This record gives sequence, structure tokens and C-alpha cells, in this order.
Amino acid sequence: MAFQLPELPFAKGSLAPHMSAETLEFHHGKHHATYVKKTNEMIEGKGWESKFLFGGAMRQAGVLAAAALYALDNLVDRLAEDHERARRIDSDAETNFVAFEDAPGLQERLRQRGMLVGNLRPGWLRAVTYNGITDDDADAAAAILEAERVAA
Repeated sequence: MAFQLPELPFAKGSLAPHMSAETLEFHHGKHHATYVKKTNEMIEGKGWESKFLFGGAMRQAGVLAAAALYALDNLVDRLAEDHERARRIDSDAETNFVAFEDAPGLQERLRQRGMLVGNLRPGWLRAVTYNGITDDDADAAAAILEAERVAA
């Protein structure tokens, strides 16, 4: 499905004297039309990839919503525990995320020692405390990071 330039809901001359019909025709009929044309050219034949650009990959939204509803109904009261466990790993943690700089091979070394971490953004990893993480787990994570000389 290609994008289409919508018709203006008013006459092009109706903005005079602030904008002439000729100026509006240039901006709408040429300038904006080129944006629509170039967008269509960019996504032509790329339906699968393009759906992600426009939020069309939400088939799994129900699964995510179910988990969110469960968390809101059952886990909100214990969020403070997750935050405290994160502070056991990094005293500066403000939420249940602990961010630290990545290094070559670090994620694999941590995995081999039993600490699973995820990518936060390029050059940074994150550890997350949640309902399944105990105080002992948080202390072990802090010790592993200290052994790897990673400043969280």
C-alpha cells in the first residue's frame, strides 16, 4: 500500500494575503508530494521490513500486555526490593537496572561465571534485578563484576 498525498481541505488561494496560491501549490504540490514519492520508493517491495518503521509489528502485544497486567496486579509492592538489590550491585543504581561499560569478551566471561547480562546500548551492558533475583544473587553479581574489575 503506497502513501498518498492528501488533498487540501481548502482552496489554495484561501490563505491570501499570508500565502499565495502559487506558494501553496509549490509547497504542497511539489515539495510535500516529493516526500510522499520518495517514501514510497524507499519502502517499495520491503513490506516486511517497513512494517517495523510504522509500528506494524505488534502481533505480540497481547502477550506483553498480559505480563504487564500481572506485574501491575502482583508485583508493584515489591519493586523497592528490586531497586535495593540493584544497589547491592551498584550503590548508585536508581532503578532495577545496573549499567556498566562493555569490554571485549566481557559478556561471555560473565555468562561463564553465571551472570547473564544484556546489551543496553553500544558499549554498555546492563544487569537487571527482578522477582527471581535474591539478595544472594545480587551479592554474587557484585562479586563477579568486582572480580572482572568492572565499575558499575
